[in-house]
Amino acid sequence: MLKKKFHEYSYNLGFTREEYGSRSNRYSRLVFSAFHRYGFSDTLTMGFHAEAGNNLYNLGPQMTFLAGRAGIVSLSLAGSSGRGSNSGAAGIATYTYQGLNIGARLSLAGYSRNYSVVSDTQSDEKTKYTAGCGLSYNNPLLGTLSLDLASVRKYVGDDRDAGTVSYNRNLTARTSITATYRRVREGGYSNEFFITFNFAPKPDLFVSTGYEQTDAGKTVVASLQKNPPVGEGFSYRASVKRSDVFDQTTWTVNPDLQYNGRYGIYEGGFQGHASGGEKTGQYNFSVAGALVYVGKTFGATRPVYDSFGLVNVGELEGVTVLLNSQVVGETDSSGKLFVPNLGSYNQNQVGIQDKDIPIDYYLSSVKRLVSPPLRSGSCISFVARKLQPISGRLAIRIGAELEPVEFQEVALKVNGRDITFPTGSGGEFDIDLSQSNEFKKVLEIEESGCSSITDNTNVMLKPGTYQASVQHAGTLRSFSLSIPDSTEPFIDLGQVVISDTP
Repeated sequence: MLKKKFHEYSYNLGFTREEYGSRSNRYSRLVFSAFHRYGFSDTLTMGFHAEAGNNLYNLGPQMTFLAGRAGIVSLSLAGSSGRGSNSGAAGIATYTYQGLNIGARLSLAGYSRNYSVVSDTQSDEKTKYTAGCGLSYNNPLLGTLSLDLASVRKYVGDDRDAGTVSYNRNLTARTSITATYRRVREGGYSNEFFITFNFAPKPDLFVSTGYEQTDAGKTVVASLQKNPPVGEGFSYRASVKRSDVFDQTTWTVNPDLQYNGRYGIYEGGFQGHASGGEKTGQYNFSVAGALVYVGKTFGATRPVYDSFGLVNVGELEGVTVLLNSQVVGETDSSGKLFVPNLGSYNQNQVGIQDKDIPIDYYLSSVKRLVSPPLRSGSCISFVARKLQPISGRLAIRIGAELEPVEFQEVALKVNGRDITFPTGSGGEFDIDLSQSNEFKKVLEIEESGCSSITDNTNVMLKPGTYQASVQHAGTLRSFSLSIPDSTEPFIDLGQVVISDTP
């Protein structure tokens, strides 16, 4: 269901991937696919789906509505048309209900004999209809028990009926057990039983053991897995499996090690088999990465499967970058880091650790919410400027005398905005832009786009000459203020003299 006036859509044009998983760079015909859904109200969503390719066209409407507190109903129709025997129709209806403790589902789909989709126009086994239903009960103390029934009828091929009973329960905060029994009728009858015990000693570390019993034999598996980090770091997984099928014992071991680096993912593994006195083994190694460009910055990073971002923290090196509170990496010598795993149309919280920022720096913010479009690049800027207070004494030349400009407000033109600061006794002044609301607005503009990345600077006020003005004796006096290029923590401009010409 979509909220009222919300859209969900995808329009795609590309080439069909052939023999996926077994051969690389094998593409064939050009195909088009799309869907578009719109929330007419909070309880009604409608749309369409379409695809075309290889002289085949498939199009149909979709509708999902909320049936009060009774659940959600979805209806979908489709028709296909093309050369040969690919013209037909299909319809799908589903119902789901999820209460506090009870859940239910119903589904029914029917297909005419010649109905076809672009991804499968050559299959000999055509489905006539499918039907399914399910019921589940959940209790925090007792666990979850579910029952599912499914039926498939075909124009050609064996029909299939299956019934499944599953039980899941958390034994402790870190351990759980899952058991499943399934009975299948497809040509004959078969029975399957699975039970799995899971243990998570750490949030990213998992240990599991499983037992499977089928009509053909039994299998026992033990595995250990550390999930890959969001950013840089190591992960691993290893499994040992013993299968006793058709009176033959087979041992399989499969260790794998992966490193997420700054510029790519590097993975190596081994798969070994031992059965009937014969042993076989296979090693594998892979490298994956991406070349990206955004904000006039080109670079290499880990694979990008959705969207990515370029984080910039001034010119500060070694600043830790976080994505949804998990470490992604550290900025390089130019203050930049690519984040390759942003989720499109989702709120991604990108942040930095302020403890990595020197104490003499102004930092605009430590967290940003980013919601990028699909397969896009985003500039994510955290304005970090070195606090370099500027002081001096302002005076005006009156004939041969220098008269201090005291207790006046000076307007300094910075990036098209007037930044003001006062003068005191003897014309003394201090410029601390970190306290200027107008200058903070300038930094907010830089932070909202790619400007701070493409025109990066490390100081609050760039070296150069700025125009300024001040009221003196009822007359507006203009003058130039030159800021030197200095690495000192404080800049003393000495005496700044305004000519006596208005």
